Amino acid sequence: MKLGVVTVTSPLRAKKPNVTRLVSDVLKQLKDSGIEAVSPQTFASDMESADKLVKQVLSAEVDALAYLITSGGTERMILESAKNVALPIFLLANSSDNSFAAACEVLPKLKSMGKRAKPIFSEKIDETAVHEMKQIDEIPEVIQKLRLTRLGLVGEPSPWLVSICTDFQLIRNRIGPRIVQVDLSELIKEVEKIPISEARKISDEFLSNVLKMAEPTEMDVVQAAKIYLGLKNLVKKYNLDALSIRCFDLIPALDNTGCLAVSKMIDEGVIAGCEGDIDTTLTMLVLHYLTNEPVWLANTCSIDRAKNTLTFAHCTIATKLLEDASKVTLRSHFESGKGVSIQGALKPGQKVTIARLGGLKMDKMVIATGAIRQGDMGHEHMCRTQVEVRLDDKVETFINNLLGNHVTIVKGDISSKLQGFCDKLGINVISI
Repeated sequence: MKLGVVTVTSPLRAKKPNVTRLVSDVLKQLKDSGIEAVSPQTFASDMESADKLVKQVLSAEVDALAYLITSGGTERMILESAKNVALPIFLLANSSDNSFAAACEVLPKLKSMGKRAKPIFSEKIDETAVHEMKQIDEIPEVIQKLRLTRLGLVGEPSPWLVSICTDFQLIRNRIGPRIVQVDLSELIKEVEKIPISEARKISDEFLSNVLKMAEPTEMDVVQAAKIYLGLKNLVKKYNLDALSIRCFDLIPALDNTGCLAVSKMIDEGVIAGCEGDIDTTLTMLVLHYLTNEPVWLANTCSIDRAKNTLTFAHCTIATKLLEDASKVTLRSHFESGKGVSIQGALKPGQKVTIARLGGLKMDKMVIATGAIRQGDMGHEHMCRTQVEVRLDDKVETFINNLLGNHVTIVKGDISSKLQGFCDKLGINVISI
């Protein structure tokens, strides 16, 4: 990574030789850790010089800005010069001359200004500190990966998705992926060509890891496996990295659903979205590229203000997201009663991040964090896999800022990574 380093010091200490030694020592630690430091030869000892040096290092197109704090009395210099900085900010501080005290004083103010600021104890920059700083290197890599992504839209977006973006050139320019349109009839033809014997191998393998079947028959699972193999053929034919399917239209054509296929694709690392929802599939891609973990697309089903919880549900989920992938129950699709869907339990207490890209110009992202309260609710009036999440902030705020019904959910708190991604692309974050 490329780190801009601006040294700030009190005017009373600017000429002390220990300042030069301190700067030299920190720059050496950064270099030894594999971090490229862009650091002017001069130090800032007033607001004017701090502003000048910050602009100088930013012009070098650094990935983040670090203030090397050598003493107290530097707080105002940092705050004033950081006003227009959109990059992550690290406060490199030590135990001498009230350096760390200054970092502690300025940190909450920077955060109240909307800055992504972190203190780093610079007397010994350990592996944890290096990881925190290098983590931001992931964002440019994710953006580049998105620009190389081919996202297949199999069929048109479902007609009830009235809040999604359908300007594919805008998506290409704004987020990066190229949308590859594939007619749904092509998938149906691919499915019909799959030999039963080939599909049965997939269904037998899948059934060996299933706890029980409720409504579906073995032949339903074989047919669902044919849909999976048909999708795989399209992925290969069009060189797709991800896809979204107008899945409800498969029901009258094939008397089955894409739920099992979507589950298996995501388990294998190919992000697959439902109902032709491009916005949410794009969000899934972002979360997956940032974490290399499976992502769940779900409906927002209910709100409980008293418990500060939201319930999410869907008829498919990657089994790798479940608490125990061997305890899957195969169900029929909730809305149609047809085909095969997945019912599984997520782990109570698991920290999660909920996110959704959207807006008419794809310029917004809602981000919330919380913990799973219930992971398998067993309701029969909503989609088969269900989870109740207690948000860290107010559920009312989340509902008031929704960008659509569908959301994406990933394990862990990755809100800071998502903030960094949005900052890079100029996406407005609604953080909850």
